[in-house]
Parts: sequence; structure tokens; C-alpha cells
Amino acid sequence: MYTNILVPQDGSPASASILPYVTHLARNLGARMTLLTVLEPAPPSRRAAETEGQGQAEAHAALRRQAEGCRDTGTEVTPLWSRAGPPRRLCAGRGGATRT
Repeated sequence: MYTNILVPQDGSPASASILPYVTHLARNLGARMTLLTVLEPAPPSRRAAETEGQGQAEAHAALRRQAEGCRDTGTEVTPLWSRAGPPRRLCAGRGGATRT
């Protein structure tokens, strides 16, 4: 039936609050989970780029922590992140997204 459940994460408490439910569902279905965070495109200025780099690191760390929490239940989880852009990049699979 379902082999992979895509779980979008935006760093908000609301998106994190669904993880126990999706983890339970995945475990019962024998499915794996893919946590996906889509970052905004890089800003043009240098200062903004430095701030964006820090935000990117924080987003990666948060996604890794969420994945570890889900794995603790025995569920297979892959954390991915991508920059916002044309939808075809995400639809292309791992070519458009990066494992964290």
C-alpha cells in the first residue's frame, strides 16, 4: 500500500506536533517517512546571505533532531531539505532535494 509518507516541516510547533501521529501511522503501515523542509531562495545581499546561512544551519539541525525523535520509535526516516524553486526540482526526487 503506502511505502513512504512525505511530511512537510516548516519549523513551526504546528508542523512538529503532527510527527507523533505520522510516526504511528508509518509504523502501523510498515512505511518509511521523509521529512521535508523547503528553504527560501538565497537573498541577493552579502549580509542577508550570511543570515540565511545561519538560518539554513538551524533548519538542518532542527530537521535532524526531528528525524532522530521519529527513529527512536523504530520508524525509518529520511530528512531532506531543498531551496524553494520550480516544483519540478522537488518532483525530480533526490536530484532536487538534499539529505541533511
